[in-house]
Amino acid sequence: MADTTHSHGSPQVWQTASRAWRRENTVTRAGHWAETAIFWGLIACLGLAPLWFGSNRDFAWRNNAAAVGFLLVARTLLAASNGEVRAHDGAAARVLAWPVLLVTIVAAWVVCQALPVFPPSVVNRYWTLAAQALDKPFAGTISIAPGLTLGALQRLLTDAGVFLLAVAVCRGARRTETFLIALLVIFAAYCGYGLVWTMTGHTSVLGLEKTAYRLDVTATFVNRNSFATFAALGSVLALELTAHYWRRWRYGGSWLPLFGTCVCGAVIGAGLAQSHSRAGIAVALAGTVTVALLRLSRPTTRPALRLLKLVVLLGATAAAIALAVALGASRLARSEEDFASRLQVYHLVFDAVKELPWTGYGFGVFELLFPIIRDQQLSPFSTWDKAHNSYLELMVGIGIPAALLLFLALVWLVCLALGAAVRSGPESAAARVAVAVGVVVGLHSLLDFSIQIQGVSLMFYGLLGAGVANARPAAAAPIEPG
Repeated sequence: MADTTHSHGSPQVWQTASRAWRRENTVTRAGHWAETAIFWGLIACLGLAPLWFGSNRDFAWRNNAAAVGFLLVARTLLAASNGEVRAHDGAAARVLAWPVLLVTIVAAWVVCQALPVFPPSVVNRYWTLAAQALDKPFAGTISIAPGLTLGALQRLLTDAGVFLLAVAVCRGARRTETFLIALLVIFAAYCGYGLVWTMTGHTSVLGLEKTAYRLDVTATFVNRNSFATFAALGSVLALELTAHYWRRWRYGGSWLPLFGTCVCGAVIGAGLAQSHSRAGIAVALAGTVTVALLRLSRPTTRPALRLLKLVVLLGATAAAIALAVALGASRLARSEEDFASRLQVYHLVFDAVKELPWTGYGFGVFELLFPIIRDQQLSPFSTWDKAHNSYLELMVGIGIPAALLLFLALVWLVCLALGAAVRSGPESAAARVAVAVGVVVGLHSLLDFSIQIQGVSLMFYGLLGAGVANARPAAAAPIEPG
């Protein structure tokens, strides 16, 4: 009789196959739980970022960097052990290769600014003046404050880390939708807290008495304009999700998500209005108009209906502009003086850019640089630790060439999202939000520094990453775990 001990139907073979299947299934489940933990870990980081004065403190920067770095390492280890995750990350890396390369070049240049590796002809002249004044040699650098430069680099890399994590974890429509809903709840929670805290007569932020904006809603932010930009990002997200769930409800979906987004949108809108920031309201208006125009440009919209919606949109835009003007009328006299001071600051910073257009004075050193370049036309009682124009401040810090590379990387990412924003697929909602928040931050950075506050910047890069993750079919795996 033939020996069948090692045949395909033998108990030993079946037991071996069963153990292999259990091991593989265990690895798959472990990878799923690990990715879910990273997903919610990122949301927790974004939710906590605005808590401590909008993350505009040293300890908040360090905590954010540590948390984002930990999540990046965990995601890297997960990709190394999970072929599906590795394939997804590889596809995303191919799509994002050029923007990542540009940011890497800028980061490398910032490191060079802080190191004493250049000849005296390239080193900033203030090091020579300091050596002469103190009669002591210095190993000069391009940056006038290498410590501040490395600290600013830490914040830049934290922002980039949040973007990469959002691209990695927002795989497919279901996971991206959960991410957007969670962020909408975070926006509404902070705006709701700010409204209640101010309406009950409190004039402090986390126990510290306000020195300005005492009657304006700022939530956990010190500056009302930074809070207004934060709320503007939330209003854009609320509009897109409300339109998304309204359409789903029309075709038989549940009314609860629509009701929830409407409530969150109302709370965010009220917080934005009570911030009394005209610039914040104006950029929020620009963002919502961007979302509406992107939705109107979808190929599924019939021309006649598209025209009707456009007329309604233009009417709503005119009404919103009138409201913004009315809100700011009482502040006209003071704003004229502030605007004149800002123009003088812009002039001084632009002159500094022209003095060192190629190398800059060092990333993140504006607070130390401005007392050197300011003149007598500005009030001696005014403090300028930011240029109130992020573009000029970046150019005076890292030089025009490096600043242009960073601008190009951001525009590249927004354009990636724009390609998906006009489509009618489920991934288009996040892409439209990404484009709209790009408009909000891009415009507000012309007049203020909100993108330099991590409570705003981390939310911005999280939304941008979610939009870019689904901008190309190759960049997002079709499997939606969890």
